[in-house]
Amino acid sequence: LDEELAIGTIAARRRGFERAMAGVDAAPLIRMLPTRRYENAGSQWRAQEGYRACLEALGGDIDFDAVLCGDDFFALGAMRALAESGFRVPDDVRIVGYGDLPFAEWLTPSLSSVALPVRLIGELAVAHVLRRIAGSTVGASHRLIRAELVVRASSA
Repeated sequence: LDEELAIGTIAARRRGFERAMAGVDAAPLIRMLPTRRYENAGSQWRAQEGYRACLEALGGDIDFDAVLCGDDFFALGAMRALAESGFRVPDDVRIVGYGDLPFAEWLTPSLSSVALPVRLIGELAVAHVLRRIAGSTVGASHRLIRAELVVRASSA
């Protein structure tokens, strides 16, 4: 999340994180990995990009003891980069992903992640499309939906 993207949800995740950390005393040194989107077919989020970004961060001048990723695929790549660089998760560096994808609980250590209410998001999207098909002239709707942090071993 180091660079601003034209993806509103990523920018909102960053703002939410910064608000949450604003009042925390002795907050950990957290590195936010940039998340990139691809236009071609297939998976939009790639573990190898998280891997590359984490290796770049490890080679920089800033020490950190936690990594926050914009999605679980980036966290997966970051976990591998950390392990190959001799860091133990969560003993040396904690890591959190976003999306709570099914593989998150199967990793070793299991990945802490922000769970999205995917079903609710889908239901709201379908309802909006149906209103538009029925002739509603209401413009784009905006609704903030609360996500839930699922704490697992990677951030213990």
